[in-house]
Amino acid sequence: MSERLSWRGRLSLVARDDDLGATEKETPCYATLDLALGFRLTKRLEAGFLLENLTDRAYPDSPEEKAVLAPGRGVSLTLSQKF
Repeated sequence: MSERLSWRGRLSLVARDDDLGATEKETPCYATLDLALGFRLTKRLEAGFLLENLTDRAYPDSPEEKAVLAPGRGVSLTLSQKF
């Protein structure tokens, strides 16, 4: 790619957890996929675009019994300035 454009992807594979502690519940296996794109606008300014959890999979954020499910698909836009 060019010096102005960057990208990255992340695939997370998590195995089922059935080795439980006193306050934990079994958690299923799951996969998530994130993609990011960055574009350098000037020497000091960069814009970014992030797509999170493209599989839109609901998964437990923790094995704790009271844990809530992590959010589904997400989108983030960023603008970074170097000083």
